[in-house]
Amino acid sequence: MTDKLELYFKAAQSAKIGIWKMNLETNHIFWDMVTKCILEVSDDFEPVYGSGINFYTAGPNRERIAMIVEKAISEGISFEDKFEITTAKNNIKYVECICQVEFIDGKPFNLLGTFQDITNEQNLINELQLNVEKFSSIFSSANDAIFIIDTSNGVITDCNPRSEELTGYQISELKGLHNSRLFPEEHRQEARYFLRYNLSRNQYTVNETYIKTKWGDSIPVEIASGKKFQVGDITYLVCYIRDTSERKNVENKLNLLSLAASETTDTIVIAD
Repeated sequence: MTDKLELYFKAAQSAKIGIWKMNLETNHIFWDMVTKCILEVSDDFEPVYGSGINFYTAGPNRERIAMIVEKAISEGISFEDKFEITTAKNNIKYVECICQVEFIDGKPFNLLGTFQDITNEQNLINELQLNVEKFSSIFSSANDAIFIIDTSNGVITDCNPRSEELTGYQISELKGLHNSRLFPEEHRQEARYFLRYNLSRNQYTVNETYIKTKWGDSIPVEIASGKKFQVGDITYLVCYIRDTSERKNVENKLNLLSLAASETTDTIVIAD
């Protein structure tokens, strides 16, 4: 049994997983060297009952660990959770704490557990979450209609609220729709070539075309394609579509004024 315990301790140390134990009868606390290293205390540091709680960052983290440890002691409920801690050197870390309850005569007698530093992983998760929130904010509030297309079949997998205003379709109707359905029949081949070109070149380009609304109206637009990206085995293409109706109307009026000016010998001044 001693050999097995020694083997377990060595394996845990090799994996940088700390081991701790709390005797509920004597209140004796044991922390191994890995646990002490994570908490940045000295090798000869001797934990006492209740001192460990102070390493958990004050606020929700400390309140949560206090509550679940109390349930482990009083009700024998094991737990596994992640926490933010503040080390003895005042560094912020994230840890995963696992606790198993050992019973004697049907009553909790020992709390046994592991303690692992997951700071790098948690920082990465936090950064990814921040990027997701930033993208979601941009995606939802963008003035352009944004469509994410599965390049394997041309189907729209996601789109933003602006796409509803532009096309007349609900987002639920657009998801699962083939992208070619957005374009009038006479412009579908052109749009197909444009998307294929962007898939092969994988660079940002812009083209002018028309889209067909749910009610059959044709609207002049600029379609821009960003770089493709991959999730798992699926490659996606992001397309931005901007309504250019107002700009086209202004251009047409200027063309008419230019034509009128070229057909007369009178002096014409165009001013803002």
